[in-house]
Amino acid sequence: MLEKNIFTNYKSLISPFLLKLKSSLTKKDQQILFGIVESNLKEMLQPFSQKLSDPMINLTPAEIQIASFIKHGNTTKEIAQTLSCSPRTIDAHRDNIRKKLKIKKKNINLRSFLLNI
Repeated sequence: MLEKNIFTNYKSLISPFLLKLKSSLTKKDQQILFGIVESNLKEMLQPFSQKLSDPMINLTPAEIQIASFIKHGNTTKEIAQTLSCSPRTIDAHRDNIRKKLKIKKKNINLRSFLLNI
């Protein structure tokens, strides 16, 4: 359980900000240092990711973030406004989440499913 929490927290709380930080680095030495930190984090978390059979493990950081909003009962429109993107983008993520969780075309409520895993 601890391994799952550590890895899930990394993917949902740290990884999205690492991506934003990486895209904002302008100096070569900053990019090199960032690459080392990113590589070491991934290496440190590798044992956790290999052991987990959690269906959420396959989701991208954005999908994990959106799944969290869905779990809390937010609508597509509310999520889109909060994340400053279009509702179509959120719909695409919801569709990808359903595919990765293997519940597409199974008439299963996504929020209910997420609350049960």
